Amino acid sequence: MIIWLFTLKFDGITLSFKGRSKFEKIKHHTRSFKMSIQNQDLRWKQRFNNYLKAFQTLIEAVELTKIRQLSKLEQQGLIQGFEFTHELAWNVLKDYLEHKGFVDLIGSRDATRLAFKNNLIENGDAWMAMIKARNQTSHTYNPELADEVAEDISHSFYPEFEKMARKFTQLYEQNDA
Repeated sequence: MIIWLFTLKFDGITLSFKGRSKFEKIKHHTRSFKMSIQNQDLRWKQRFNNYLKAFQTLIEAVELTKIRQLSKLEQQGLIQGFEFTHELAWNVLKDYLEHKGFVDLIGSRDATRLAFKNNLIENGDAWMAMIKARNQTSHTYNPELADEVAEDISHSFYPEFEKMARKFTQLYEQNDA
């Protein structure tokens, strides 16, 4: 009886095979491995589609700010739209970076720094300010802070989300693998 061990590492995934029937095990695990890689590719693309949906809602709210001053309730909706969009944005960045082989990304700060370093986003300072605003708005309500964040959303954060949407649309259409 022959016992063998085979290890394959790719895109942050390590597969180890051990057993008797080398051909059958490799055939099975190769199929599983391909499905795993396809799922990683699919994950960032699915998340990106959700990002675009959230971003569309944010676009509508930002466009309304150009027409008139928002009521407090509408302003809360703008901020909530920002929170949803930002949450999906940094997760798209994280999923895409993991798809490209980067590992050990913990949280929005890591994903943002690495995305900036890899030219996925342009303005690292604006993205770090988004993280700060997101943390402030999701834990407390302060009318003065809400006014400030609403202004930042319309003038600083929205353009960065727009750039990200364009960049990832290109990557998506290129079927970047």
